[in-house]
Amino acid sequence: MLTATDSTQYAFEGNNLQGDAEQSVFTRHLVAGLQDGSADLDHDGDITIEELYDYVHDKVVEEMPRQRPKLQADKEGRLLIARNVHWSLPEYMRHALDSPIAQHRLNALRDLTRLYKNGNPVVRATVQEEIERLAEDDSRMVSAEAAALLASAGAQSALLTPRPPDQPEERAQREAEERAQR
Repeated sequence: MLTATDSTQYAFEGNNLQGDAEQSVFTRHLVAGLQDGSADLDHDGDITIEELYDYVHDKVVEEMPRQRPKLQADKEGRLLIARNVHWSLPEYMRHALDSPIAQHRLNALRDLTRLYKNGNPVVRATVQEEIERLAEDDSRMVSAEAAALLASAGAQSALLTPRPPDQPEERAQREAEERAQR
């Protein structure tokens, strides 16, 4: 159960007493976090009850320091509330993947592995594309690790399978499309 306050606190609402009522501070941040995906704190494409609570709690306390949302949970495991429909690779990861420094790309590859393990199907598809792209990287270290990851994941799951190598013109076209999307 996710509540705006405990039983001894006020839940702050707008000042409009006539016409359309304003959403409470709690409700406004809860809805916004779900609608725009900002409650997906670990950027894995899913919003869990814990992430939603942490997001709403921080936003409410920032706006109304005397109000403290509460989470009461008697559950086991991860309780998925929503999918982040606006998910994309986190900016820090996109910068690392586009870095001219091979070690940054290698570190991003390790972050992609974590995302693949924790992400939903949309996240996994994007991660697979990025790992396939890194398997063609100009750094031998990066391309070797990406290829090894694809090979080991291919043995464990049919989801991460390497594509046949692109022809130079196909690769240039795909890279131009990716840059245009960014």
